[in-house]
Amino acid sequence: MRTAHRAALSVFLLILSSVAIAAQPLRIALPPAMGSVPVILAQEWGLFEEMGVDVEIVPLASEHDRRAVFWAGQLDALITDLTGALLLNNRRPGYGVITSTIYEPAEDNQTHVLLLAMPFARVSSLRDIVQRAQQGQLTVVVPPRSDLEFMLDALFEQNALTPPRHMYLGEDDLVENSKVFRLGFSKAGAAVFPQPYADYISNLVAPGLPTPFVMTGFDGIPVPPTVVVFARHIVEEDPERVALFYEAIEMTIAQLNELPRDELIPLGWQLAADLFLPGQDPASLTEEQRAMASAALEAVIIPEFPPPSPVDPAVFGVIRDWARARGYLFGEAEFDQLVVAVPTR
Repeated sequence: MRTAHRAALSVFLLILSSVAIAAQPLRIALPPAMGSVPVILAQEWGLFEEMGVDVEIVPLASEHDRRAVFWAGQLDALITDLTGALLLNNRRPGYGVITSTIYEPAEDNQTHVLLLAMPFARVSSLRDIVQRAQQGQLTVVVPPRSDLEFMLDALFEQNALTPPRHMYLGEDDLVENSKVFRLGFSKAGAAVFPQPYADYISNLVAPGLPTPFVMTGFDGIPVPPTVVVFARHIVEEDPERVALFYEAIEMTIAQLNELPRDELIPLGWQLAADLFLPGQDPASLTEEQRAMASAALEAVIIPEFPPPSPVDPAVFGVIRDWARARGYLFGEAEFDQLVVAVPTR
């Protein structure tokens, strides 16, 4: 009798646990980056609701903040770069799992990441950048411990150059980096930005501020994907809800890719305000400011968004080995341990 009672109690607690899980929204944090666009639009267009999954987008400014809140168990998922996904494993090994890519530029898109420079930096080559940095006259703005830092390292290595370590400057917040670069703080004469930042910044002509120019792209260097990381227990305990999340994302991407540019540009205003200019109300801009911003937005290349796909083990290995060599990653970080398939219904 006591055994039957314990079994019944276990079943009851399991049911309560399932109800509690289902009652809570999926809490997800996003960076101000291309990979966040499908999630923002799925929420905005009501596609999560249509699929029957409640999603709460948690606003957190920096990668450090997103990582800390995820480690604390206050997030169910986050969008991050591949380096960030690997570094999550440092604090709580095995807690977070990579389920898929969320944005990966086409193989022939060599302008997804660009190295920009300011006229006052007086540089015309990568060698110039290294020489001026060695003289203490220039720094390069790049998010630390990021895929962009990996790409910058790879670019210098590709050109047989070894930059001084003090040359790299930057926050893990692209919005803050754009301010530092645009205003020329700390001798910030060059910077690495992904799209749409690169196009927007290099085409935003503002009175009293120098206009940066594109120095080079990153031809021949792998562009790591932006990925979705879920807490492992969410994937294991509630796979159907994760599957519904992904179905909504795929519906969003299909609709997004069908929109003509003249409909995307007005949409870009709000996305620019929400993702790339937090706290900036487009309605508060003066007519002159709006005209400058409009011209910059018109120059932004709008990519086709691919559907979520499995992470390439080779790219995973390249980023892991680089992060280990840099001293950023410690402990085990094996592909089969950290990458899982998207659940299906």
